[in-house]
Amino acid sequence: MNPRALSSQRSWVNSMDKIGSLFSSEVVVGNVGSSLFADSLRMQRNPVVDIEWEIPCGGSERLYSMLNEIRTGETRVEDKPVSIESLVSEASARALEIINNSHPMIVGIGPAIEHVPSMRENLILHAGPPVTWDRMCGPMKGAIMGALIWRTCYILPISISETNTTWQVI
Repeated sequence: MNPRALSSQRSWVNSMDKIGSLFSSEVVVGNVGSSLFADSLRMQRNPVVDIEWEIPCGGSERLYSMLNEIRTGETRVEDKPVSIESLVSEASARALEIINNSHPMIVGIGPAIEHVPSMRENLILHAGPPVTWDRMCGPMKGAIMGALIWRTCYILPISISETNTTWQVI
């Protein structure tokens, strides 16, 4: 047999061995995007990891170019040129180190109005960035309405539109 053909055949056999070994251990699927694929795998009791991903900068090429220009730029630290990307990486690593080495503990429990600076009776806090009613997803709106009903016992929608809902809390 031709040495080149023999080498090619060995390479093919090695590749097939690697593919075969892939299925001899547990396969975990990483799902990006629609959950339909992941849901069908879960129904078959297969492990799936959902990966949240969005198009960078909402798909705006102009904004992406601007951010990329900033990221790949340089600044000066102690009069030496330093890449912004390396500074961001160092800061991210330091922040992660602080989080991983922290030991949070409860130091007290009480009403938010007594402990949260700038808290007011009509302020609702949630575990995310500030958001207006018209930008909230349906489940978040439902959770807020539920919290208001639980907190006040009576809440009446006076007017409801796609962008604004006026509530009367009794």
